Amino acid sequence: MYVPDSGRQLRLYPLDFCRNCGHEYYSVRRTKDAGTGKEVFLARGGETREENSPQDGYLYLSDPAWPLDEDEMLRRLPDGWLEEKNGFLRVKSSHKRDLPESVRVTGLGEIVRDGSGQRAAFVESNFKFCLCCGINYLGRTGKLTKLASLSSEGHSTATPEAFAKQGGLVHCGRDMSCRSQFLVP
Repeated sequence: MYVPDSGRQLRLYPLDFCRNCGHEYYSVRRTKDAGTGKEVFLARGGETREENSPQDGYLYLSDPAWPLDEDEMLRRLPDGWLEEKNGFLRVKSSHKRDLPESVRVTGLGEIVRDGSGQRAAFVESNFKFCLCCGINYLGRTGKLTKLASLSSEGHSTATPEAFAKQGGLVHCGRDMSCRSQFLVP
């Protein structure tokens, strides 16, 4: 789905929210566009019982963005993910595959590598911790314990959507209460 009047240049994405701090995550599926061959994030249905694929996950956009600097990243990771080795703090090998992947995305959800687009972090669908508040989830904690959407709270007619409009990501509910965040199309 696309933003109305965007000329199919800006995609719509459903939102999920951290149950601890309320920060929003875009529910996405990473795939390759058949027409362009580019990697792109498409909207995922967000249904609790929806079958997950390895390409499913969440996009995290925030100001400040998820850090690229390793020392800053280590400060934001849950303590249980870290260990000290030879006097230096590092990520435990058992958690390296769960680290967020820094990406840059356009308003079409395309992953770009030329420095354009908005910085974001891709988190695989298992959602091990919140990148905003740092709450850590152990084991096989279910999605409903970690993330909420208005539809998971019994308000299916008020499911929020995020869309890009005039260079900004705009988060709107059915009541049209919105807030925006800058995004380079």
